[in-house]
Amino acid sequence: MTNKIYLPVAMAFNEVRVRYARTSLGPWWQTINMLVLSVVLSFVFTKVFKVPSEQFIPFLITGLIFWNFMQAALVESSVCLIHSRSLILNTVNPIWVYPFKVVVKALIQLLHHIVLIPIVIYYFDIDIGPMAVLMFLVGIMVFTSIFMLASNILAILGSRFHDLEQVITNVMQVLFYSTPIIWMPSLLGGRVFFLEYNPFYHLINMLRIPIIGGDVQIWQNSLVFSIALLSFLILFNYYVYRRYSKMVSYWV
Repeated sequence: MTNKIYLPVAMAFNEVRVRYARTSLGPWWQTINMLVLSVVLSFVFTKVFKVPSEQFIPFLITGLIFWNFMQAALVESSVCLIHSRSLILNTVNPIWVYPFKVVVKALIQLLHHIVLIPIVIYYFDIDIGPMAVLMFLVGIMVFTSIFMLASNILAILGSRFHDLEQVITNVMQVLFYSTPIIWMPSLLGGRVFFLEYNPFYHLINMLRIPIIGGDVQIWQNSLVFSIALLSFLILFNYYVYRRYSKMVSYWV
């Protein structure tokens, strides 16, 4: 089992190495791209719309960091089995290895992006206590587990429905603007209730609130929602994998 877990990790590191071969900064270019986007959006919202920078900039950067991970994991997982067709047909690797590799790649990029968080904490003098660290660690475990399972499900479904990547890409684009990533919920006034039905709102809250502060009750609600989502995905993943994983070699 250890070797099977090591395989997708090694594959993920190798793909990252190959992708950024001969570049000076490697995966850090993605972090720089995110930083440039953050600077532009921060200027627009703080200078044009007069949103307080000490509130908006930490909110924006944390949102972009975790959104980038979610988008990368979900979109790429929907085509990872199709792109791995030759390996699937010529090796005996379990099907879950390929979506697992996708999530590990997204985690590698997340680890590069996450260095921006200590900078934000230091610059804006955000107080991070032991309880906030514990809340974040609990949140990141639930968060990662959810995307491990979701990626596995999407990978199998994507091998059957080859248009799924385009569907996921468009859905994620809509969700990016309808989820508080680049805008704050306070802009909606009293019409925040509809966000309660947006799973991405809860997933980001679960990680954002321990970092930048916020209502602990909102964090608890998001954690409960996320654990319920995780429970559903465990059952659904079991059903999809048991029933359809053997069909993947015919579908890809």
